[in-house]
Amino acid sequence: MNYCVRDILPEDNEQLKVVIQKTLTEQKCFESVNLTDPQRLKDLYSQYTQEEIRFWVVENRESNKIIGCAGYAPLESKICELQKMYLLPEARGCGAAKALLDKIIQGAGKEGFEKIYLETMPRLKPAIRFYKKNGFEILSRPVGNTGYVGCSVYMIKSI
Repeated sequence: MNYCVRDILPEDNEQLKVVIQKTLTEQKCFESVNLTDPQRLKDLYSQYTQEEIRFWVVENRESNKIIGCAGYAPLESKICELQKMYLLPEARGCGAAKALLDKIIQGAGKEGFEKIYLETMPRLKPAIRFYKKNGFEILSRPVGNTGYVGCSVYMIKSI
């Protein structure tokens, strides 16, 4: 597949909402605040274009459709949190997730973060394998207070 990883644009908001909601529904993550609180997805561009907060999309170059996304935001001193990493089935298995994660880690390192943290759900075994393969280690307890419901797998990686 011919794709690119690029910065979020204001006109991406509606497509991102669809990607996130489709992915959560497919994975049966019905308790996610991204499904239960639609206001959270109304304007991702504004949320993720602030100081030390970044967001990227994976775009299919042939269709110009967004097929994935992720970003980061500060969590604690020198630790940022990987947020909203979602990829549609068509974006999986072609290297897009790795390219997106690499872009995030590179960006976070340039911002001065030393570690990247994430929370996920135990049933998302392919995601957990992906993160482990890319250097994330499982923690016994959460870092900071993210407020996520249902996420009980905590992972961190040094940048």
